[in-house]
Formats: sequence, structure tokens, C-alpha cells
Amino acid sequence: MTNPEASQRIKTLYAVWEELVVDLRTYRERPGVELANDILLNSEQMWQMSDAMAKVAIDRNENRWDAFDIIFILLLINALSIVGLFLFSFKTIRGRLENEAITDSLCGIGSRRAFDIELERQWSLFDRYSDNFSVLLLDIDHFKNINDAFGHTKGDIVLKEMAQTLGLNTRSTDKLYRVGGEEFALIAPHTSKIAAAQMADTLRKCINEYHFTAVGRVSVSIGVAEAADVSNPEELYYEADKAMYFVKRHGRNGTHFSGEIDLNLNNSFAS
Repeated sequence: MTNPEASQRIKTLYAVWEELVVDLRTYRERPGVELANDILLNSEQMWQMSDAMAKVAIDRNENRWDAFDIIFILLLINALSIVGLFLFSFKTIRGRLENEAITDSLCGIGSRRAFDIELERQWSLFDRYSDNFSVLLLDIDHFKNINDAFGHTKGDIVLKEMAQTLGLNTRSTDKLYRVGGEEFALIAPHTSKIAAAQMADTLRKCINEYHFTAVGRVSVSIGVAEAADVSNPEELYYEADKAMYFVKRHGRNGTHFSGEIDLNLNNSFAS
């Protein structure tokens, strides 16, 4: 390899490096699978080109100092390529794992982990600013019977359509999660349990009226609790869960809210 050839290849390497830097900056602002693949391909190309040039320079060591300079530059680019590729791959994999951890893979909504994180965040806001909020826990009635009668594949379809139905009938500020097998949770910011109980009964009626593709009609039991009635987020979840199981014990297909409020809601229960 002559010096002009080496110089030209180094220029090519720098051009690929500059393209890689631009792609990395773009990816930070607008991440995407196609751009991620381009970054990985450019990183691998840089590594292969610099590695090949370093080997040629060593084999053709006609001028010790010129070869040393070229090898040093190439090895430096090589090292930067490897480090960049490693860091990008690590960040990409970590991002995917984190996203998978907070997203329910079946329904495409928040997972139990995401719910726990948001519950703590909402509680911090409530504790600091007295910004009240409520939690609704919803369980599909007789879901085991659905799986037994129609199979788990049909049961999964019910879960997906349940998530879609809930999402379409809640406010943009409400946050929806799947927290168990057939159990969903809704965090309703700036919402008292009176308003949340009305919201819960509206959701229950919407679900009653919806025709699920795989099984037809489905009902739900919903429990409601508000932050102002409890002393910590764990107790808030417990109260909503207890209210939900109250409905389960009293015929299902209803709503129940912690405390002693009676809104005279149709098919609802109040203690």
C-alpha cells in the first residue's frame, strides 16, 4: 500500500465515521429500527476497513516511521469503532429490555412494573401538592371459564380487546396497565373516588355492551380507591383490590369504592 492509497483509505474511514456520528445524533432524537441497523452496519464497516488496512501496513513495512504513523491512526480508529459499536449496542439492548419491562407484550399497554413506577410518581405529587388521584382495579369475571371453554388463544384475544375497549373509553390523562393475568389497573390523576366510581361504572357498562370477537359478552368487577383516604401507595392499592374482591363476592359485574359513599349506581355496591 502506497502512502497516497493509505491516505485515501483513511479519508474514506473518516467519511464513514462522520456519517456514523450524524446517525448517532439523529438516533438520540428520533430512534428507529432502520437507523439503528444503519449505525451497526457503519460501525462494522469501519472496524473491518481499519483492521484490513492495519494488517496491510504491517505486512508492507517499507518505511518504518510512515507505517507506524498509519498503523497508529488505524488502530485508534479501530478502537473508537469497537468502543462506539459496543456502547451503541449496549444502549440499544438496554433500551429494548427497559421498554419490554414496562410494556405488557400481549396487550401493548403498561405492565405491572410500569404501574408501580407511576403509582409512586403520582403519590409523590399527591404528597407534595395534595394533587388527589384514584386507582381503579378491574378483573374480568369468570376468565378461567373463558380459557377452559374457548382456549387460551381466544382468552388472549379477549385480553387484547379488553385493553383496547378500556383505552377508547378513558381520558387521555388516565394511565392504563395490565397488572395480572386478567386484571387491569387505571390511574386517574386529579380524580376523587366519587368521580372515579362514576368512571368505573361507565367503563363497566361499555364492556357489558361490547361484543368480544372470540367469546361474545364479558363482564368485569371494578374496585376504586383514592389517595386522600389512605396513608401510602401500598394501602391505596390494597383498598382498591379489596373493593374489587368485594364485588367478586357479591355477584360480580359491578363497581365498589372504599369508604361509605352511596351513589346509587346501577349494579354497584357501596359499603
